[in-house]
Parts: sequence; structure tokens; C-alpha cells
Amino acid sequence: YGVGAGNGGAGKFSIKNNYIKYRIIKYEDNAVEQKSIKVKKINSQNIRLIIKDGKYKIYWKKKS
Repeated sequence: YGVGAGNGGAGKFSIKNNYIKYRIIKYEDNAVEQKSIKVKKINSQNIRLIIKDGKYKIYWKKKS
């Protein structure tokens, strides 16, 4: 899994209560991006990362 920041950036993240929260300053436009990613365990073998993007939810699944 990974979080993209365009051409890069610098920042911090934290993990708490099944959420990864991050705040970065993007190099390309010096803008701040602050979001959270939900970590949902489906079963012992399957985990999903869920990101809200406006009215949409994006589900990431690790490929075997």
C-alpha cells in the first residue's frame, strides 16, 4: 500500500483506532494535503484501505 503525493512531499502520519491520518506539504505547489485512510479487516487474510474522495469511497485491496 502507499500514499502518493505527486512529485513528493514531506509530512507526518499517525495510526489510531483503525485509521491512518496523514498531513503532507506537497513539493510541487507547496499545498497542504490532510486526509485519513480507514483500515478495515475483512478476515484474517483480507484487509481493505478505504479513502473518501468527495461523495465516493475508494477501496484498496492488496494484490496477492
